[in-house]
Amino acid sequence: MIRKYMKPSVLCRRNVAYSTDIKPLLCLSFVGSLLASGATFAATNSMSFDFHQGEIENGFANWLYSDKGENPCGVYNGGQISKLCSQDGYKFYQYYNYYNSDHMGWTRYGYIDADPDIAISGSSLKLILTGGAYPGPNGTVEYLGKPIYSKSDYVSIDDIGSDPDRLLHVGNTSLYMKGPQDTSKFPMLQGNNRFTMWVLWPKVKEGLAHYSTARGMTRPDMTFSWYPFIGSGKGGHYYHHISNIPMGGWTKVQFDAHPQHHNAGSRNPYSAFKVGGYEYPGNGVSYFNNIATMAFVASFKDQVGYPAKVNIDELAAHYQPYENDETINNLAIGFDQQSRMFDIGLSDKYRCLNCNAKYQIKYSFSPITQDNFEHAYTPVEVINFNRTHNNTAGHIVKPNPGYNNVWAALELQPEHKSLLTNNTKVYFALKDISDRSNINQEEIDFALNEVPNLGSIRTIDLIKTIDYTIHLVDYPLEIKTQVLEEAVAGHSYSAAIEYSGGSAPYHVEAISTLPSGMQLDSQGVISGTPEAPGTYTLTVKVSDSSAKVTTGTVAWVVKSEADFNVAHCSGIVDFNAANDLQDAIQSSAFDSVISDTYTGNIEFGMTNVIGSNGGYNYQGVTGTSGLAIQAGEQIRSVWYNNSDQAIAFTPRVSFDDTDRPQSGAAGTWHNMETVLIKPRRWAVSNFTIVDGATSPAYTLNINVNYNNHKQLVLDKIEHVSPSHSASSICIMPFGNSDNSTSPVLLKDSRFAAARVGEYYSAQINIEGGLAPYTVSVLGELPSALNVSAQGVVTGTPEREGEYVIDVMIRDQKGQTITAQVQLNVQAKYAGNAAHCKLVVDFAGASNNQDLVALAGFEHAIADTYTRNTHIGRTISVGSNKGYNYQGVKGSGFNMKAGDIVRTIWYNDSQSAITFTPKLSFDDADRIVSGAQGNWYAMRTITIEPKSWQVSEFTIDPQFAGLQTLLNTNVNYNNRKQLVLDKIEYVSADFAAEHTCILPKQE
Repeated sequence: MIRKYMKPSVLCRRNVAYSTDIKPLLCLSFVGSLLASGATFAATNSMSFDFHQGEIENGFANWLYSDKGENPCGVYNGGQISKLCSQDGYKFYQYYNYYNSDHMGWTRYGYIDADPDIAISGSSLKLILTGGAYPGPNGTVEYLGKPIYSKSDYVSIDDIGSDPDRLLHVGNTSLYMKGPQDTSKFPMLQGNNRFTMWVLWPKVKEGLAHYSTARGMTRPDMTFSWYPFIGSGKGGHYYHHISNIPMGGWTKVQFDAHPQHHNAGSRNPYSAFKVGGYEYPGNGVSYFNNIATMAFVASFKDQVGYPAKVNIDELAAHYQPYENDETINNLAIGFDQQSRMFDIGLSDKYRCLNCNAKYQIKYSFSPITQDNFEHAYTPVEVINFNRTHNNTAGHIVKPNPGYNNVWAALELQPEHKSLLTNNTKVYFALKDISDRSNINQEEIDFALNEVPNLGSIRTIDLIKTIDYTIHLVDYPLEIKTQVLEEAVAGHSYSAAIEYSGGSAPYHVEAISTLPSGMQLDSQGVISGTPEAPGTYTLTVKVSDSSAKVTTGTVAWVVKSEADFNVAHCSGIVDFNAANDLQDAIQSSAFDSVISDTYTGNIEFGMTNVIGSNGGYNYQGVTGTSGLAIQAGEQIRSVWYNNSDQAIAFTPRVSFDDTDRPQSGAAGTWHNMETVLIKPRRWAVSNFTIVDGATSPAYTLNINVNYNNHKQLVLDKIEHVSPSHSASSICIMPFGNSDNSTSPVLLKDSRFAAARVGEYYSAQINIEGGLAPYTVSVLGELPSALNVSAQGVVTGTPEREGEYVIDVMIRDQKGQTITAQVQLNVQAKYAGNAAHCKLVVDFAGASNNQDLVALAGFEHAIADTYTRNTHIGRTISVGSNKGYNYQGVKGSGFNMKAGDIVRTIWYNDSQSAITFTPKLSFDDADRIVSGAQGNWYAMRTITIEPKSWQVSEFTIDPQFAGLQTLLNTNVNYNNRKQLVLDKIEYVSADFAAEHTCILPKQE
């Protein structure tokens, strides 16, 4: 029997679905229990989705499940959807949008269900998406899967409509929570200013590696959002966003009373809201007290195909005074169970071209307060969304001043990783350390708060806290890949068999015989060149470190080149027919090639060569004869993806517009097929002629309709028609993309030297092949050092010595090499150096003039944007790290291999700074302009505030001999913060009594 909705007048009853020895269910009112909890809402009284016996049909507490076909709680369109209703008249249900646009989202089918296997405790609520809308040709909307609005709608896997080859457009459903009336408020929120919940997305493969500005992203995504309606559910609503990514573990989301946006817009130039929004500025409790409706939206942007799901659990609220809710908003912490890394999402208050922001993050295993914040732990590394801002100082840097979104990943200290076990609670705290002197902040940011035992503290100086309890998810070990991307016989191929769950590390092996020419490595990458077409079934076994084992079969189709031939097809134009960047018209119907001034030829065809605007692009043909076209015929556009990422786009075609779609003479443009192109591959987007088309067509023009720069290349335009003979065949290009890749090579076999006790970071330099590369370590690393899959070595070495690190490098196409990289870990550095002489002391002479001291160098050189202070040379105009150099030149000094160049730097700021200065022996001006030269990275150093530190460079044999120039570049954006005090030189030719002394720290 299914427990159905009970009328509000029924207070409690025995659930007849249970055996008679179970006591009557205590029908504690959800609302009543929340009221009893008071202003500090305890987690034990939170809204837990602990469905009885793990079945959504049984409901939980006094919440009851109502299937489609009935609507006892008055939900909008409730007769068509499933929902949860409480005896107090509250309701929790899905809302399905039908906007079907890239801006507003695409309809997604789906339903709610209980999940007894994955939960913070008991069971959780599971939102499952099963298919939905996507754009079809000519502006139409098409759908995948059966319309599903309830669990009862789902019958079999065939209802899902999953298509692993189709990258569906972003689409969501919203979860709404409302009271008995539009103006009803939520007792759980009364007197509080924090609303928390736990969210779990399935882990996205390579999520951390791809979540960065380096992948072309301008800001972090809004991955989970809360929309509170103030006063009435029929009014406007606010937006609260976080930007965490699916890391496989639970994400704890903590919303406060500071919104990022209102659907009616913002009222100031910085799009800045106050705590409390428009209605209750400065009063977060009143904001919470008056929330009448709230919606939750989880992004599924990175999930390809369906079904897709997200789990939600433990909704709770509490009150937290004396924290900075003005410039640090809506925190969330996520956890990766395998790497034991955390990620943090938050929002900044201001948006403008100069609205930069920076935050200090700390963590502890006990509560962090305003008083003990500085004594909490600093992460060993903060991985920022803009990777150039990675650091060991605990600084989270806002990646784009024009948006609110901020994200970072956190690597805890090595000695703390072993503590990250089930039920461990970790406390995090943030402090705003931004320099916003170039904008006018709101006065409320600087309001004084009387903090008990600490006195008056400005809001902006207060910390913001969130705690995170580790709840490990026991995922079953399973093979996710059922069908591999098809291959072409005679062409190189590489694909990864995906698996999940269990515990790393994993081992993959083939049980069945692999097709001739192919191999499968221990990580599940199948690569090689298949020799013969055919349909294959591969049987593989995956085992993990906990002795879990699973097997599965993977289907794989290998086609021949001829399988892609299209008969009754004739070429119209080839943009680069002879690989000479020249166009070739192949149809007598047309006379001339047309193209945008921003469009030009590169290898493979036509593309955007100036800028990246998808509208500033067209290429096609015109003619006096014209092309006869009839309904049912097709125009084929053959595209090449000249990038390292898959791209889904919808090109447009016009038969009467000879210029840009949005400017010039007006014309009609039609959407062609949406196509997904794999990296370095070709694909075809067709347009089918419809009835009523004007014939002949004197113009045939195609627009890429996707912002890119030299990535999406139009190779050919072709025509499929019964008027062409069956022997007239169009073929798909293949060879160039497979054969143009050079071998994978290790560029440098020796790292810069490290020192015991000092944080170290270095990149394994790789060239050739097809990026991105995957690096794995064979054997052991020096103590306390790690190597990421991207080939970045990090850590703080504990013992000196000469180490040889064996690594395996694999590129995207499966080319694999093994190599050795040498690393010298030197003894702990004392700061002073014997056998050392001064080269130049910047500002060392009278009136802060430069003092050149080493024979062979006669003149100091410096950038016009670089000036002397009383300490030395620094950037004094602007902050661009490229507009900086300082050094010496002269008749020349004889350098020997093993000698050391020392640079003495001073940090004239209030925060620790980690940076890697650069050195040149042949470039006497800026690193970014002027005469071209070579620059080499010196040792990465971290300088504490108001302190000195040394960065060194050891002379390699290639630099030995007479050198007439020593030039340095700070290589870090700053203004009057990093000051170069001296350049010094260490050589065994100097007497031991020649000693260079590191200045005393302040």
